[in-house]
Amino acid sequence: MKNCLICNKNPADKTGSHIIPHFLLKRIDNEDGSTKRDKEMGFLLSEFHPSSYFGRATKPETLEKVYGEEVTEERIANNKIPLVEDNIFCSDCEKRLGEIESQYSETIKHKCKPNNNYQNLEDSFLAFIFWTSIVWRLSIAQKSGFKLNISDEERLQMILSQFLSIKNYDLDDLKKGGILENITYKALRSIDYSDGKSTVLFCHPDIQNPYFFVIDEFILTFSIEKSISQTGFESIDDEFSNCEINSAFSGEFIRSVEPKIIDGIQEYFYSELSKRYLLNLSKEIDIIHQRLGGRGLLSMSIKEEIAKRIINDDEQPSGVKYTLKHKARIIFEVLKKYGG
Repeated sequence: MKNCLICNKNPADKTGSHIIPHFLLKRIDNEDGSTKRDKEMGFLLSEFHPSSYFGRATKPETLEKVYGEEVTEERIANNKIPLVEDNIFCSDCEKRLGEIESQYSETIKHKCKPNNNYQNLEDSFLAFIFWTSIVWRLSIAQKSGFKLNISDEERLQMILSQFLSIKNYDLDDLKKGGILENITYKALRSIDYSDGKSTVLFCHPDIQNPYFFVIDEFILTFSIEKSISQTGFESIDDEFSNCEINSAFSGEFIRSVEPKIIDGIQEYFYSELSKRYLLNLSKEIDIIHQRLGGRGLLSMSIKEEIAKRIINDDEQPSGVKYTLKHKARIIFEVLKKYGG
């Protein structure tokens, strides 16, 4: 058995480790109305082949609604929850992560009117370790779609290895050695957004100065050895310009924002994903066309017809739509229609 990725000393004997803390993850991908573990029900959106996943305690009737049929043993066996992994942490590190997450989860109860900053936590180091652990875990996760620069990932791992187990600390002692210096973050939150709207986990693949995340109701920028700079989202940058910079030493302040801020990010996310999906779909169609004996590239009008049929195929349950099998059937039907 490999050693724990945090402490690099103990065997990685823990199973079911959450990359995103459960108190946040359950608001993103749990079965409707449930807040329990093993009740995950979500979709992994991809520019290639979007897929779905479910927890082992998800109701059979919910699965039948999503997949349009009784879920087979094969589907259950092949089901993988992307943000839950086995044998990456030891029991000791997992326990400490759980303690930190439990303490931070209490701050969800805080209320503040939009367009105001509020102190979320006096314990700045606990807040710092909480967000540092999430950013690092997203980077080492197999299916998060996010990766830190190698040097940044190594530095955050060193911080967690050195400080995760510390419970009674002195800020002056923490400043020694400089490993925590120049790591800062800013946080926005649309309070109670997830009470009435669906939320996402979105790690921007191209923004690295700072790293940029949307996690449930939170919008986070995280900088390592760099000053906080622009994200490229005008409305968000306006809010971040009025937001305090957090570090391991200064207490945590969060800016409360209007729901429209997260609405705008989600709209951008789905728009960009759609563009990339259609671009890759076009390439796939050309490859299939050529393997079936066609010459050159297929006409754009036929590609558009295929794309529209895939997108507008409302007869398919959500768990089946956009899968490789679903796309292949529609591509075959359209090509056959035109004598392909």
